[in-house]
Amino acid sequence: MQKSTARTKIIFFGTPEFAAPALTALHGAGFSIAAVVTQPDKPVGRGLKVEAPPVKIKAQELGLKVLQPKTLRGVVAGLQPADNIERRLKPAATIIDELKSLHAEVAVVVAYGKIFPREVLELFPRGMVNVHPSLLPKYRGSSPIQVAILNGDTETGVTIMLLDEEMDHGPVLTQHVVQISPSPDLQSPSPEGVEDGPSERRPRGGQGEGRHRTGSELSKLLAHEGAKLLVETLPQYLGGKIKPKPQDHKKATFTKLLEREDGKVDWQKSAEYIERMARAYDLWPGTWTQWEGKRLKVLKASLLHPTIGCASNATPGYVWKADTETLSPEQAQRVEWPSTSSGNKLGQLAVNCNPGSIILEQLQLEGKKAMSGAEFLRGYPKFLGSILA
Repeated sequence: MQKSTARTKIIFFGTPEFAAPALTALHGAGFSIAAVVTQPDKPVGRGLKVEAPPVKIKAQELGLKVLQPKTLRGVVAGLQPADNIERRLKPAATIIDELKSLHAEVAVVVAYGKIFPREVLELFPRGMVNVHPSLLPKYRGSSPIQVAILNGDTETGVTIMLLDEEMDHGPVLTQHVVQISPSPDLQSPSPEGVEDGPSERRPRGGQGEGRHRTGSELSKLLAHEGAKLLVETLPQYLGGKIKPKPQDHKKATFTKLLEREDGKVDWQKSAEYIERMARAYDLWPGTWTQWEGKRLKVLKASLLHPTIGCASNATPGYVWKADTETLSPEQAQRVEWPSTSSGNKLGQLAVNCNPGSIILEQLQLEGKKAMSGAEFLRGYPKFLGSILA
């Protein structure tokens, strides 16, 4: 990195675990990070214990200045609006004033969690550089990782781009492709360097090779690949070697903020779709169904077969045991297992979909601990033959 680039002041905006590798990479590469802006601490879990966001924890480990405004719109840094009113008789700096005082040339944004008002966008002469986990303009919005898996895409990627006032709308600096599903290209070498204009780097290896990735695995991989691409791209952008390229807005697709109800299984869907759903939603919102009035989480599932269901009852949602009594010899020979942890699925819990069936590898009934399908069946033998809602 050039000395002039190293002296360029940066303000980092980020909040969740996904953003921590980028902050670590920037600090390790010698960038001058004037401050880290992250969301306020908040209560989490059943006990509502107040916890700091992962980026705050990482910033403190690195000895960096941390700001935690509750809003970016003209409120005293780190205070509630009510606190600001109480202090109106004594002039106090807003978060905008605080950021201005740092004289940063550029901001880096990784999953900060809020929309930036124009007054923040205009603070930085070189703009706000954003790391987005998709190959823009595909999958703008808040859930690109989950949607890529849910749609059965074989690859996705990370984009380094400049923010503007619209969501994930700004020009692209660089992109890097990452495999979701097993592919012979997974270990292809990546070209070094970044050419003038947006660069699309081909897949390089990472965790989860040889099998389909879950949402949490893909998120971790994209976070680290995004961090690498960021520290490669930023010096070249600041040095004038990369020309931002506008997105083709006609090709834009959008994702939404996921809610708990999005994780409810519709057993009328295909087995392939529901297996992807279990992988995509492993962190949030989770994949779940209902049994005897209680929520039943499907923590892990695998594909029995794209078309085979129970020979005696074809009802979607019907729970059965995949063995030689429920599968004809011809069906048993047709079953092909993906590269998952359980190996041979004969004798395990299966559920009819439309078409096909999935194996319930790991379940958790509301208020109970997680257990394997076999353990669940031993504890709840009447589960066999149920029809899940």
